Amino acid sequence: MHPSLHQIALVIAVFLLPLPLPAKLSTGEDADTALQYWLWEEAGIAFRLTQRLPDQTRAFFAARGFDQAARERVALACVFQSEFQNTAGNDSPPVEYDLTEWRVHSTQGTRPLLVREAWQTVWADYALPESAAIAFEWSLLPTRQRYEAKDYNWGMTAYGLPPGSMFDLEFRWSRGGEHYTRRIDGIRHKRGCSMTRQPAKLHEITELLGDIEAAKAKAILATGATVAPTRSSWSR
Repeated sequence: MHPSLHQIALVIAVFLLPLPLPAKLSTGEDADTALQYWLWEEAGIAFRLTQRLPDQTRAFFAARGFDQAARERVALACVFQSEFQNTAGNDSPPVEYDLTEWRVHSTQGTRPLLVREAWQTVWADYALPESAAIAFEWSLLPTRQRYEAKDYNWGMTAYGLPPGSMFDLEFRWSRGGEHYTRRIDGIRHKRGCSMTRQPAKLHEITELLGDIEAAKAKAILATGATVAPTRSSWSR
């Protein structure tokens, strides 16, 4: 029995389907901050983690009404900047994730992420203003999210480990009924400030003072100010 034209066309179509790209993990340093990042790309998604300095997190939440105790609680919670994107085209189903299914593996054992709902319990012990609580919730990556084609968003994720900790992240997502579980090993939180100021050298100070004086002189000249002639400038 010979195959029909329809069967032949179906076989050809299957072979012409694009193969899914293999998983790719890229790591490196941000050109501006020298902070390390981890980028996972696979099956039409891109997930990126970037280190955040504790001082960055302190400053961010200080500007949003957090008192010292509250911002210290967040700064010491192993916070990263996170980005998630559906890079697939319109012909692919949406992507979904649930952060409560993700797991952090470290020498301290296995634990879930500190998601929005977990932080609500934490803040019950703090006198956090309502505006600060709202700002905090919106600063975090959503606990559950659905991404249509080319959708993306970003936010902070907290892993509940001491500053400077190293851990492996087991993360999951799904698309069209297919579920993915992957793991990024050797993620390290940044303990201190990579942009720490160094003591100035004498020549750097004198150069800076020279620039400051030059800037002052330029500003004065721009006003059209005049000065009385000095004795050395009198005509003889």
